Amino acid sequence: MRARVSLTSLIDVVFILLVFFMLVSNFLDWRSLDLAVSAPGTAARGEDSSLRIVLHAADDWRIGGRAIAPGALSAFIASHLATHPGASILIEPRNGVALQAAIDALDQARQAGATNAALVEAGRGS
Repeated sequence: MRARVSLTSLIDVVFILLVFFMLVSNFLDWRSLDLAVSAPGTAARGEDSSLRIVLHAADDWRIGGRAIAPGALSAFIASHLATHPGASILIEPRNGVALQAAIDALDQARQAGATNAALVEAGRGS
């Protein structure tokens, strides 16, 4: 003859685990990105001092047709901002580029001190 197992203790354990994970979870460390995306039908602000970074692939980034290593982008943006304070940083991911590459470029722009960084659609803006 089989002994019957009460489900009450199992439910108690599940509830205690639920409360434990709710208390130890911390969502405050999540990083957020300040992101400006141009609205459909509007052109991005194209100032003369703006810097357009075109992402062709995860490791093929170009500025003005010149290739730049993803790890060197932050220093390049910082030097550009030193000569053009407040310049716009326009990041243009091409079709097929992973979202993570665009986020990496935005992160580097932010680390370089850019306050006006935006994602733009391919072929938009100047």
